[in-house]
Amino acid sequence: GIKVKEAMTRLGSPWEMLRDMLLQLGDSLPQRLVNLEQAIQKRDLNAARFQAHSISGAAGSAGAMRVRESARQLEAAIKQGEGDLEILLARLRANLEIMLESIRSIESEGGAITPAIDARGRSSCSGRCR
Repeated sequence: GIKVKEAMTRLGSPWEMLRDMLLQLGDSLPQRLVNLEQAIQKRDLNAARFQAHSISGAAGSAGAMRVRESARQLEAAIKQGEGDLEILLARLRANLEIMLESIRSIESEGGAITPAIDARGRSSCSGRCR
């Protein structure tokens, strides 16, 4: 999911700006994942590390912390030359799909979902972007 309030605070941006960013990421992240997968298949570790780093940064800015952490773990494994890249890639793919599902819910509502703050001060997109 997406931690909306944290992302808005980190970016210092209102919901509308974060929403636009998320919609752009929904368009660009699938291609970045393809690029990452291709780089790993070709054993182009510099390109793979760059793509993992790029995904991590974009996801972190958007509040998708599981995607960020999965991409960071994959980037570290590539850099250190250890770890099962396929397992780490599968984890990233699964977490990215959850993020993209949250983004698709925003798109299906025409971007009209507004974050609600619960009793603990946590934000959500009507329960769909948490």
